[in-house]
Amino acid sequence: MVIGSGSQGSRVMRILERENYYNVINGYKELFLASKATPDTDEKYKAGTTFDEVYALYQFDRELRNLYLKYLLKLENTF
Repeated sequence: MVIGSGSQGSRVMRILERENYYNVINGYKELFLASKATPDTDEKYKAGTTFDEVYALYQFDRELRNLYLKYLLKLENTF
């Protein structure tokens, strides 16, 4: 996974501290993996995968869940 150095790397660290590594990386990495890890090998990301792409998917999913929750709560209140 491509993570820039300098201010880009600092930005990634702040995001992971705020959002939690597991929630961002482990929750959404499957779409970006070239091969799954086995006991003898490490996971490998597709060439050119960036942290920003994984984080964008995380943000999209969070917004979608919030949207569904909003309307599910309205529906529940109606019933």
